[in-house]
Amino acid sequence: MFPTEPFIRHVIGSYEPELCKIIHDAWDKLSRNPDRGSFDLKRTVAVNMHQNVMNAVRSAYAGSSEVRLLEGHETIRLLLKKQVVVRLKKMDKRGYTRAQPTQATLAFTNVSSLPYAYDEFPEIHTVDFGYVLNELETKIETILVAARFGESVIWSYVANDDAGDAPVVGTISPPLAPASGTAATIIKLPVAHKDRKDDQQK
Repeated sequence: MFPTEPFIRHVIGSYEPELCKIIHDAWDKLSRNPDRGSFDLKRTVAVNMHQNVMNAVRSAYAGSSEVRLLEGHETIRLLLKKQVVVRLKKMDKRGYTRAQPTQATLAFTNVSSLPYAYDEFPEIHTVDFGYVLNELETKIETILVAARFGESVIWSYVANDDAGDAPVVGTISPPLAPASGTAATIIKLPVAHKDRKDDQQK
C-alpha cells in the first residue's frame, strides 16, 4: 500500500520547517568550510553535506518522544509518530534519489504491506525528504518530499520551507580552476625598435 500525499502531509507537516532548516544550515556550514575550494568531486560535497545533516539530526531529535532515530548503514532515518520513516537525501527535480541498491535501500523504496498491520498497529510508510541543487550545484533550489516505489517516484511536493523566501546565504562557488600561468611562464613581447622602417614617417 502506497502512502498518499494528504496522509504524509498530515503526519510530517509540522516537522517540515525544522527539517528544511537542518538542510539549509548544513549547506551553509558546507559553504563556509575553508577547504571547500578543493572539493572538486561531487561525491566529496555530498558526503560532507550528509555528515552535516546527520550531526544536526542527532542534536535536534536525540531526546524527542515523537521522533525515533534509526541509525545504520551510514545514515540516520527518522520514524515520525510511529507512522512514517523519513530518509534525508540529495535528489533531482523529480524527487528521485540515487543510492547503491543495498538490501536496506530496496526495503525502503519497494513498499509492501505488512501482513500483521491492523488498526492499533498501522503500517509504517516511507518517504524521502531531500534537497535539490541548481544546475551549477552552487545553491539549494528547493526541498521536496517524495514517495518512491522502486525506480519510480509516485508523487512529490515542495516541503513547507519557512526559510524558502529568505535570502540565500549558503551559496557555494564552484572550485577555482588551477592557474593557467605563473611568473615563470609569462612571455613578454619584444619592444618594437624605433628605427624599424614601418615605424618611420613617410
